[in-house]
Amino acid sequence: MGQDQGPGPYSGSELERLKGWLANPQKLLRVVTGTAAAHAGPLHRDSVDTRLQEEDVITLVRLLAHVALVSRQVKDEAEATVLTGFFRQRLQNLPVDLVVTLERILGQLAGGEPAEAPLPVELSEQLCLRLAGEAYQRGEVSASSVHALLGRLSGEIGTLRRTLGVPAADDYGDRLETEFWATLPEPERRRVLTSVDAWCVPPRALRRALDELEEQPDAVRNILEHYAGCAHHTSESARSRAALGMTELADLYARYDGKLLEIAINHAGSQLTRESRLEMQSLFATAFARLSQKAAGRRGFRALRQALELLGAIERAQPPRGQELRGQVAVESHLREFIREAAAAPSVPGELVELLRQVPEAAVELLGEAFEASPQRPARERLVELARGVGPAGITRLREKLRTAPAAAAVNVVGLLSRLEPVALAELLPALLGRWSRDVHDALVRSLAAGGAPECGQLLLRLLDSLHPLVLPAAVDEIGMSGDGEAAPRLMRLAGGALPQSSEPYLRLKAVEALGRLREPIAAPLLRQLVEAKSVWRWTEPREIRIAAAQALMKIDPEWGQRSLRRSGLAEAELVVAPLDPQPASPWMRQRRYARIPLAHKLPVTATTLRGQWTLATQVLSLGGGLAESPSMLAPGTEIEMQIPAGLRPVRATALVRDPRPPLLGFEIVQISLDDRARLRRLLQPHLDLLSSSLAAE
Repeated sequence: MGQDQGPGPYSGSELERLKGWLANPQKLLRVVTGTAAAHAGPLHRDSVDTRLQEEDVITLVRLLAHVALVSRQVKDEAEATVLTGFFRQRLQNLPVDLVVTLERILGQLAGGEPAEAPLPVELSEQLCLRLAGEAYQRGEVSASSVHALLGRLSGEIGTLRRTLGVPAADDYGDRLETEFWATLPEPERRRVLTSVDAWCVPPRALRRALDELEEQPDAVRNILEHYAGCAHHTSESARSRAALGMTELADLYARYDGKLLEIAINHAGSQLTRESRLEMQSLFATAFARLSQKAAGRRGFRALRQALELLGAIERAQPPRGQELRGQVAVESHLREFIREAAAAPSVPGELVELLRQVPEAAVELLGEAFEASPQRPARERLVELARGVGPAGITRLREKLRTAPAAAAVNVVGLLSRLEPVALAELLPALLGRWSRDVHDALVRSLAAGGAPECGQLLLRLLDSLHPLVLPAAVDEIGMSGDGEAAPRLMRLAGGALPQSSEPYLRLKAVEALGRLREPIAAPLLRQLVEAKSVWRWTEPREIRIAAAQALMKIDPEWGQRSLRRSGLAEAELVVAPLDPQPASPWMRQRRYARIPLAHKLPVTATTLRGQWTLATQVLSLGGGLAESPSMLAPGTEIEMQIPAGLRPVRATALVRDPRPPLLGFEIVQISLDDRARLRRLLQPHLDLLSSSLAAE
C-alpha cells in the first residue's frame, strides 16, 4: 500500500464494509460462511467434530489484530480493496474445524445481547475458551496445563485489545481462566476441586463455584480443605498459587466453621517453615497472617491457638519472619476484646480459656485490667473463671507484677489476685504498703473490696496497722460489708477505743457501724454499754457513737430497741439516717454505705485542694459523701477539704474524689469530727423527711 501522506484516513465503501465485518457478528458470519463455502464447498456443520489447534486460533487472533490496525491506516479506495481482499483470502485458508467453530460462535453472538468488548476481542475470547475446553475434555491438556495454555492465548488477546484501544486489566489472564472453569460441567469442575490439582482453579472461579454450592456446606468444606492441602504440592508453582488463593479466599475459610480455618492455618504455617526461597516465604506468610486475622474476627479460638503454636515453630525456623508475623497476627492485641466479650457472655467459652493459657502473661495483664474496670459481679466472676483457667503461669505473673511494678500499676492486680491466691497476697502486701502512698492505699482498699473474695475481711484486718489514717475508715467499712464474723473481736477493740496510732474517733464510729452490719451477737454487750453508759448525770460516749451503737444493736438484738430505746435518751428520728447493709444479691461489687438523699436545693459546698478552691453545687448528699457539679474536674483519689453550709458554722470534713463524670463528681467523706458528723445528720434530716413525704404522696 502507498506510503504518501493524504488528507486523512480513507472512509469509502470498501473500508466501511470491512469495519462492518469487524463490528457486526451477523455480517462477519456471512463473510465466514461465504469464504468457507468457496474454499471447502458445502459443510455438514452439525456433524463436524471440531478439533481446534492452538496455532490456528493464535493465527486468527493475530489476523484480526493486523486487519484492525491496518484499517486505521487506509488512505484510499485501492488500499481498502486490497485489505478486504487480504482478509477474505486469509479466512479462506482457515482450517475447516476453525471455520465451523467460528460460525457457531458468531451465530451465538449474533443472537445474544450486544457484547461490551469489540467483536474481534469477544470472538477471540470465545475461541480461546472453546479451544481450552475441548483440549481439556479430550485429555490433551491437564488441569495444571490449562493455566499455561490460557496464559499464552491471553497474551495474544492482550495485543489485540491494545490494538483496538481496549484497556487491558492486570488480571486479564485470571479472568479468562475464571471463564474457562465456569464453562466446564459441574461434575468435572468438582472433580478437579477435590483433587491435588485444586490449585489450578483461580480464586475467582473457585468463589463462583462455591457460591453455586452454597446449600451444600459439606461439599464446600471438602473443596476448601483440598485447596488448602495444595500448600504442600511438590510443584513450587502450585504452592505459589495455593498460597495466593488462600489469602484471597480467607473470608470463605472463615465463613463456615473454625475447623476449616484451623486446617488452612496449619497448612500455611507448616509449609512456611519448609520454604527456603524468600518469595515463597512471603506468600505463605501473607496467607498465614490473613487467615489468622480472619480467625480473630470470627472468634475462632482453636484456630488462633493453632496460629500461636505455629508462630513458635516459625520463629525457630525463621526468626525475623516469625517476629514480623507475630506483629501482623497480633493475637495479644485482640485479647482485650475477647476478654471484654467473655465477661459479658452468659458463660465462659472453653476454647478461649485454652487460648489464654498459651499467652499467660499477656492474658492475666488484661484480665487484671478488665477486673478492675468491671463494676458488676457476674462479669467479675467470669473474669475470675478465665484467670483460673490460665493456670499457675498467670498467677506467677500477677505476683511478679505486684512485687516489681510501679505502685499505680501493681495495685491493679490486687483485686484479681485476692480471688486467685489470697494467702500469698496477705504475705506480700504488708511489706509493700510501707513504700506506697496514701492514694495507692486508697486504691488498694477499693480493689480488695471490689474483688469480692471471701477472705476480703481477713485481708483488710491484717493491713489495718499499715494503712494510711485517711484510708482506715473505708477499710473498716469494707470489713463490715464483707460479712466476715471472725472480724468482730478486732472491730470491738476499735469500737472500744483501741485505735491505731494517728487515728481519729471517726474510726470508732466506723467500727461500731461495721459490727452492726456483721450482726455478731458477741458485740451486743459492748454496744449496750456504748449506748447506756453514764458518768454521773451525763452520757459517757459522744452522741454520734451512741446513735451508731443503737442502730447496730437494733440489728443484732431487735428486742433491745423495743425495751430500752426510750431510756437511752435518743430520739427515733435520729436513728432514721442509718448505714446500709450489704446486699448479697446485688449485681454491683461495691455498694453504697449510706442512702443518698436528694437535696431540695443545690447546696454550695466549698472545696479546697492544693490546686485552689472551688464551689461545688451539691445536689445529692449522705452521711458518707455526695454528688456535685464542679467547675473543675479532679482526678480520682484527690484529697479535698470541704465546708458544707449548716447554720452558723459549716460542717467540715475531709473527702476523696470518686468517679468524676463531667460536669459531676462524686466525693466520699474519709475524715470528720463526731460533732461535725452530728451536725451533718441534722442537716440531712429535713431533706429525708421531705423525701419520705413526697414518696408517701405518690
